Amino acid sequence: MPAVQEKTVSFSKFRLIVLLIISLSVAAGAAAALVFMAKAATLPREAGLLRALAILFLVGNGLFSLFLFSKLMAGRPALVITAEGFYDSSGGIHSGFIHWNTVEKIEQVRLAGQDFIVVFLSDPFAYLRQQSVSWKRRLLALKNGTVGSPVVISMQGLSCSAAQLRQLLESSHARQV
Repeated sequence: MPAVQEKTVSFSKFRLIVLLIISLSVAAGAAAALVFMAKAATLPREAGLLRALAILFLVGNGLFSLFLFSKLMAGRPALVITAEGFYDSSGGIHSGFIHWNTVEKIEQVRLAGQDFIVVFLSDPFAYLRQQSVSWKRRLLALKNGTVGSPVVISMQGLSCSAAQLRQLLESSHARQV
């Protein structure tokens, strides 16, 4: 059986820049709201809740902006597909290396208006036990409970469509099974 060449899926710089601009805009809006609330003479009763929301938006979008900026500057591919499996570093929580012999099926799903590729594993709990960092294991377990697999690839920011990525993963998986 011929070996599969290493293939990569890169991030779309344009999509990442658009997301970065949106994230920075939301963070700037939250900062402006905090400044406005600090200078306002009278505030509604819910001022504490409004401040908390503004801080949450500022911190959350600030962190997301840093994440996007690091993806833009790193220059590493989102996915690397080899004869043995694939390495996923497309999201905030890297799935790491997934061996083809642990993959049961690959599906394209749409959740909350976003496309995802879900890679179902033969034993997702074994995969979760392999994770050495407890917070990562917990977040991946949450994904597993939500969609039935800890390996979920977001198409947001990738340079190909969900259908193209699914076809690439399925054809690479079929060659190894």
